[in-house]
Amino acid sequence: MKYRKLGNSGLNVSVISLGTWKYKNGETDSQTWSRLFSQAFEQGVNYFDTAITYDTGNAERFLGRLWSIISRDKVILGTKCFFPTGEGPDNKGLSAKHIEKCVHDSLKNLNTDNIDLFQCHRWDNDTPIEETIQAMDMLVKQGKIRYWGLGSATAAQVTEATLKSDLMGCVRPVSHQHVYNMFNRTAEFGALEAGKRFGLGFLAYSPLAQGVLTGKYAAGKIPSGSRATSQDANTIWDFKPEKIEKSRLLAELAQKAGIDTATFALAWCLRTDTVSSVITSVNNESQLSINLAAADTEVSNWLDEAARIMDNEPYNIYTT
Repeated sequence: MKYRKLGNSGLNVSVISLGTWKYKNGETDSQTWSRLFSQAFEQGVNYFDTAITYDTGNAERFLGRLWSIISRDKVILGTKCFFPTGEGPDNKGLSAKHIEKCVHDSLKNLNTDNIDLFQCHRWDNDTPIEETIQAMDMLVKQGKIRYWGLGSATAAQVTEATLKSDLMGCVRPVSHQHVYNMFNRTAEFGALEAGKRFGLGFLAYSPLAQGVLTGKYAAGKIPSGSRATSQDANTIWDFKPEKIEKSRLLAELAQKAGIDTATFALAWCLRTDTVSSVITSVNNESQLSINLAAADTEVSNWLDEAARIMDNEPYNIYTT
């Protein structure tokens, strides 16, 4: 495994990390996931990503049970808040009240005394950024969180949050989590550069475009058990004919390079050291092995061909 600094912080995160967005209590085989997370940890993965709203807290609780088989002290644990966590107008967003409630509940769910990285899941246009900064600063000083970060922010928002933190004498954000893959490069519209300028580590989520960039749909069929067969398949924003065709061409290119398609797509995200880590999800050992291989895969010789395949690919701005 290889590691990169999370921006200007002291954290070293594995370039391949594991997320829990797909966790569904009652549907997900917790024993299988526990085994996969343990295997990933043994192979050097040290960053686990979740959010308090993933399966109404069950994803956090799943991680909280892992400490019986994985050393909590050796894991960098990240969670997020923004989306509603209950009824009423104050149980959402990034107000001090909601942030403090989420941290309290997440600490309990995660069975831990502190959260390594607490991130804003989205930007809150209804709450002054100064209030969010002060809340994060207080939680860092209380020792409940070690660092805080942004999520799906624009370059202007990254700049505002960082500069206002400095002006207020508060702790700066150290990370920025944003969708980033070969189909969706909107982060290159300034957010990546702004994060680099201010020392924020970049965490790429959906690096495989929700599975489309694994090549499994390239034959034009939906494999049994794949995400496209699930009830929430309409949320797969990259499952479109033109992108399926591009995934087929990319699969051919990966085969030419002697690399698995998913490995190629992840290594493409990691081609720049501005990206600290790519957040992945796995259902079996084969997927885990394919994803981990990206840490040691070099695709620089194939970037021009990949660019030609992606030529004129419309930017897919994720706004939900």
